[in-house]
Amino acid sequence: MKCDVLVVGAGPAGCSAAAACGAAGLKTIVVERKPEIGVPITCSGAIGSYLLPYLPFKTPKNLLKHSIEGLEFIVDEVSYVRRGGPWSSYAIDRSAFDKWLSQRAVDSGADLIMSAEFIDATLDKSWSGGRAQIRKKDEIIEVDFKVMIGADGARSRVLETLGERVSDARMGQAVVYEYEGVTLESPELDQLYFGDFAPGGYAHIFPLSDNRANIGVGTIASDADLRQCFQDFVALPRVKAQLKDGRPVLEKSGTVSFEPLSLRRQYGSVLLAGEAASQNIKPLVEGFLPAIICGDVAGKTAARHLLNGESLSRYQRNLDRRLGLILRESDRLISLLEDISDLSGRKSYLLLSGLCGNLISPREVSKLALGDEEDITSRLESWNKSRLKQFLSNASERLAIIYLHAQAAVNNKIYKL
Repeated sequence: MKCDVLVVGAGPAGCSAAAACGAAGLKTIVVERKPEIGVPITCSGAIGSYLLPYLPFKTPKNLLKHSIEGLEFIVDEVSYVRRGGPWSSYAIDRSAFDKWLSQRAVDSGADLIMSAEFIDATLDKSWSGGRAQIRKKDEIIEVDFKVMIGADGARSRVLETLGERVSDARMGQAVVYEYEGVTLESPELDQLYFGDFAPGGYAHIFPLSDNRANIGVGTIASDADLRQCFQDFVALPRVKAQLKDGRPVLEKSGTVSFEPLSLRRQYGSVLLAGEAASQNIKPLVEGFLPAIICGDVAGKTAARHLLNGESLSRYQRNLDRRLGLILRESDRLISLLEDISDLSGRKSYLLLSGLCGNLISPREVSKLALGDEEDITSRLESWNKSRLKQFLSNASERLAIIYLHAQAAVNNKIYKL
């Protein structure tokens, strides 16, 4: 079997890349080890509204299930709410969205092969293509490709084939359940909780409707007993009151890449996209929309390489022009978040809450970590009480989003990304 582009993984990054390649007229094959798209779901189901303009398509309204105005950040009795701008979001039907993305890829001309597991690949010495081995049932299928896009998630087999030790990277893990029949305090707000029940991370209540929500705990602490953490979280009085009439109906637990799995996103004729390239946005580790955006860039980079002779090494440059500033700022937070997770006690939870809510800047974290817990509490409560501080924070964030959208629009027009 031969193709121009082989895409490994039919998640958001892979389907987006395949759609771009197919639309360019390239012979594109997508292989997916699972038997069905969108099953199982391993996502909390919230997407940031500010990222929608970066998508390579207009999102169908039926996929945006529930509008969220903002987030509440909670550490014991200390809490504050961020609304609008980067804090507004939508709850989505992730399974339906994944199926829509896969159909978009097929409609663009890509061939989708399900229950097909990528096993290995041999790259040409000139890095101008290669041959992949794909297992489907008991048969090994060989696929000759000119470009391969690895979009096979945080435990990327493609990366391992390239010689990277994926198991050495620090992963984010989450236990998440969808509940129905819940009585939410504020269905228009996501709730983030910080405490001993989520060491090195946070717990959440993400509304899907007025009476449905995703409830979960996520952490980068490798030694955490996440199942016990989840039980401790749902036993909190405030959480228990909201779940008293609810029941879990679907598990959505999963793993995301926290540290970069590799310092590279291009290996000769191989490009990486989505979780395989750690393309999620910290500190809240949002990965769904970034995967779609970066997958589209990977696909268009592959198409320009094969059709116009442009070097695949321009992939990183193209990413920078599309979503670069956001991803760079995100990557800067990795070591900072690890340092906070290595702290213990309430101070670390207050710091993490303030950093996630953009009330504590990265450069202030080290200084506040050396001070008293009361200093951090006072900082958060002072913002809570000051309408001026709230106005200035909100205004600066909205201006930043306007700038980022304008920059992306200009780059897209100039470089046709």
